[in-house]
Amino acid sequence: MLKIYKEDFTVRSYQTDLNARMKPSAILEVMQEAAGQHSERLGLGRSALLAKNTAWVLTRVEVDMDRYPAFEETFSVETFPMPVRRCFFPRYFIFRDSNDIEIGRAATLWVLLDLGTRSMTKLDVVKALMPDNSDRGVRHAANRNAPAALHRFGFQRPRQQHALSGLVLRRAGD
Repeated sequence: MLKIYKEDFTVRSYQTDLNARMKPSAILEVMQEAAGQHSERLGLGRSALLAKNTAWVLTRVEVDMDRYPAFEETFSVETFPMPVRRCFFPRYFIFRDSNDIEIGRAATLWVLLDLGTRSMTKLDVVKALMPDNSDRGVRHAANRNAPAALHRFGFQRPRQQHALSGLVLRRAGD
């Protein structure tokens, strides 16, 4: 079972702002792509869930970037799920530059939506296929300058209940 998924990305021009830095919206797209690829490899991807009339829905996101990658820069995204919290599926992300230096981190909460009833659902098969990362401390995200919400969300204290706060995006240096 693939506990952690890692993929390299290169920043394209359409993903940048006027300063040639990656836009926050592009960071979210890369996160969605990495999460989707990992889910596919676990047998929990879009096509597998659609066959069960179910889909992943992102409910919460918190992103903390020390710096945004520049145009044509290659960086990696490492992502891994943590144990299910009631009906929420937490997933974490670590962003690293080409020198393997951490440049950001993020935390997300996902739910499963029954497409027929448009309500949250629990599929035991999904829980069974999720890798057990409960032993994984989120050591990569030990940034003292991270927003307090990220700490509540699980970074630095992975065994703590995840906070259900809203979208937090900030520019590096803010």
